[in-house]
Amino acid sequence: MCARSGLPEAPVSLNPPRSKLVAGIRDSYDAVRAPSEAPGWGASPLGASPRRLMGRAGFLLLALLLVLPSANYQLFDGLPLSRAPEFLGLALLIPLLVSRGLRRLHGRWVARWPRTLQVALIAAAVGALGLKVVLLASGTHQGFLACYRSPLEVPPTRPCERSFESPLFRFSVTRLDRTIDFGEHDWDLGFLNTVRFDRHYEGLEGRLRQRLPIEASWRGAVERPEPWVARISYVGEATILLDPDGPAANRTSTTLPPHYGTPAMIFVPVPGGRHAVRVDYRFDDGSTWGGPPPVGPWATFQMERGRGPGGREPGAPIAPIRPAWPWRAAAAAGDATIAALAISVLLFYLGLLWRDAWLLALVGGATPLADRFDPAGLGLPSSLGLCFVLALVAGPVLGRRWRRRLVGAFFATLYVTWFVTLRTFRRLDIVTLREWAGDPLFYESQARSILDTWSLEGGERIFVYQPLFRYIRFAERLVLGEGDGLVSILALAALYWALCWAIARLWARPRASAPRQLLFGGAAILMLALASTPPVVYFVQASLSEHPTWIFLLLLFPMLFVSRSPVQWRAGAVLASLSLLTRSNQAPGVLAQLGVFAWRTFGLRPRATLGALTLTALILSLPGLHNLYYGGQLALTGKSQPHLLRLPPAMWPRMLDDTAVLKEALNQLDHVFYINPVHDPPPRGDELSRAAMRGLQILWAATCVLALRRRDFARGTKLLLVGLPLLYLGVHLIYVVDDYYPRHVIAGHLAMGLVTMNAVGQGWRRRS
Repeated sequence: MCARSGLPEAPVSLNPPRSKLVAGIRDSYDAVRAPSEAPGWGASPLGASPRRLMGRAGFLLLALLLVLPSANYQLFDGLPLSRAPEFLGLALLIPLLVSRGLRRLHGRWVARWPRTLQVALIAAAVGALGLKVVLLASGTHQGFLACYRSPLEVPPTRPCERSFESPLFRFSVTRLDRTIDFGEHDWDLGFLNTVRFDRHYEGLEGRLRQRLPIEASWRGAVERPEPWVARISYVGEATILLDPDGPAANRTSTTLPPHYGTPAMIFVPVPGGRHAVRVDYRFDDGSTWGGPPPVGPWATFQMERGRGPGGREPGAPIAPIRPAWPWRAAAAAGDATIAALAISVLLFYLGLLWRDAWLLALVGGATPLADRFDPAGLGLPSSLGLCFVLALVAGPVLGRRWRRRLVGAFFATLYVTWFVTLRTFRRLDIVTLREWAGDPLFYESQARSILDTWSLEGGERIFVYQPLFRYIRFAERLVLGEGDGLVSILALAALYWALCWAIARLWARPRASAPRQLLFGGAAILMLALASTPPVVYFVQASLSEHPTWIFLLLLFPMLFVSRSPVQWRAGAVLASLSLLTRSNQAPGVLAQLGVFAWRTFGLRPRATLGALTLTALILSLPGLHNLYYGGQLALTGKSQPHLLRLPPAMWPRMLDDTAVLKEALNQLDHVFYINPVHDPPPRGDELSRAAMRGLQILWAATCVLALRRRDFARGTKLLLVGLPLLYLGVHLIYVVDDYYPRHVIAGHLAMGLVTMNAVGQGWRRRS
């Protein structure tokens, strides 16, 4: 029982039977309603602190062990978490990072362990931390030291470009390659996604974006007792050096002459024993916009150990010498400890979610079926399968145990988005080359400038582009690496889980009447349908800056208008300010939410309301401080971009007299409400996009009519219901709306769904 009730706290045994370890989760989770209401944690600090300390220590140690850098031959080698086991460990930690109630529950569960087990795991974790530090300081590594660059531009960190795969720039190289085995689609060179190369694309003599010249140098050591043959397939030119720093008599050099078109084959004999190897490779076929079409593949260089007579048969790729066995044993011991801590967290989730195992199994079986079956064969939209699976994930959160099911929904969305991502990318670690002069290229370039300089300047002394997204992109790359697959999985999962969160928080409890349930369910299904359409998936995967604001909107709306917790009010205010810094064209809608929030809550909790708004003001001042520090100007909004104005307010009085202005206004209105969608490839929509947006518009309009005719709605609910979508969409009557269409109008339609669900759910006044 809670101590504030005056009743004594039930004693907790430190040595329960083994069967109670999992039972403790089942018994205690349902009691967790909010962080302040968790039973057993309002008791004497002397009784609760040791258990809380033991519970939090394991969680924090696992997080530290995952991110701390180490030698690259350790499986859990620290940032970036780009390997599958590292990403799974991160997935296990995310719910604990974002939920204080879940952390408390995890601490209660750990407190039920035998004390010897707790101490042993923490001691092992501290030892694993020490091993990672020793391995990092040892300077040992596994793989070829690889230095990449392009002859078109001098790297900012000469002589090698930096990579998010090696953010510490160890050994002053771009990254470490396990083998030298690269086809034209396997290089994954993120530094090519930068605006530094833009000036080389212009005019007939401009270079082709997909065939940029590159240079690479690899250094390593190989060893084999008997002589062998290196079988090399290449397009370009290269030099192979054996023992370049050894005695002159032992040095050998093999030059691979320039060759473009069909890959050439060459065989290099290697004497037995240990040899230092250096490979210098270059690709530059001189292809330009005005020249003849290029022949053959892009850069290709593959080194294998030949088999058969003369080494002419393909064999395994050449790998360098591994570190000595004591170092590998230390790395394995550290990996085993991290895996044990991760398994303990996994057991916690298994005990928590065992009652919903049938729901997770249903999603697990339906997802691959929906992925393999294309509804287009029946004349239905292709994205209907994804919408169906998302409905299976979101539906259970309407139940009574919605907090527990939100945890399961997070892991379910990660599973679903893994299938969605592999539909787009062949590999999870693939690096997509962004189109020249496009917004995705600018955002990638700005994030990379932070890596190159380790400065928060972010590529602009005075902000022109939206301020925040470059830092979001930098954090994603720093944590998940160069590959686009893992970033796509996590971003899509965040969007879909935020939808589940909004649906769960806005649902009426106790249950509403049948008509209200139909309205609520219709709005929820249409929002899930909109989130599953090809344009939305494309915008997330292409790294356009709108998708974080969609996630923020879905989270902040329930925090500001449903929750009664000042902690969540502050979190919602922070998300609102981050939305403003990510997309300033959403300012009317975001500011309106903050205004209604302050109007509704100031009379109840004035200090908490002022605290949330003060936090918002402080965050919104950061761009001005950036501009003052780096650019010498206190510009709060950055430089204006007049070319984005399509229909300035000064032109509105001319609508009745000037047919061109009237036509432009009708065209903007058409695009804002998705009446005649613009065909703006590559984000091609399907019929589900039109149906979802049209359905949200109809439900929102019907709910507005219902609210204005009845007195069952609070005044704040009516203001949000009528005004919020119009504020989100109305700004695009003025500014460009058909650039990467329909990305600008998605937030407004999500707002329609949110205000509709809020009105018929939590916003409906309860009668006595």
